Amino acid sequence: MFELVPSTSQVVFEGDQFSLECHVVETDIDMNVTWMHSGDAVESDDENGLLLNVRRLPARRRVTTLTIERLNTERDSGNWTCRVSTALGTSELSLELVVLSRKTVQCPPEVTNSNRGQYVWPLTIAGMEQAIPCTAGGAPDAGRSVVASARRKCDDAGSWKDADVSRCRYVSKTTQALEDYLLVCMHNICRVKLVGFLVDY
Repeated sequence: MFELVPSTSQVVFEGDQFSLECHVVETDIDMNVTWMHSGDAVESDDENGLLLNVRRLPARRRVTTLTIERLNTERDSGNWTCRVSTALGTSELSLELVVLSRKTVQCPPEVTNSNRGQYVWPLTIAGMEQAIPCTAGGAPDAGRSVVASARRKCDDAGSWKDADVSRCRYVSKTTQALEDYLLVCMHNICRVKLVGFLVDY
């Protein structure tokens, strides 16, 4: 097993604490675990708040933790890599860390509710757009080539625009069935009266 936690790129804020964990399974072959930042080896540095810790878990698992006590925008942004070296070769896992200034304009986390679902919008940098998979799946005319999503943009001033949920299905099955029926009628293959349809529901 060779795993990096977290495993995907992270956006964080300066001044916060951040930790990375490198999980490996030890073998009978000598193993060396090294942290790299933008190509340079990283060692414990109390002055800059870089701490390294190694602990061993059952099943011969070794966890090497790198903790940055106070993130700095210029110093800590970039690629962080866990490198595992043995006599058989070298393996690496990396992630990109983006450290934002506290002065960065952003939209705060927010929850929106509509007849097409509830969506929790995370803290977002100004000018960026968020996409969240539709609560009840994609609308009939949304197409199946991509995952249907609700979308919302944080404008340059740090204010949320209205959420676009047009590609999402209605949460209410009755409402969605009515929309499906009307779409069929629009394609000129209507076979029953709308009144009769509504009676069925």
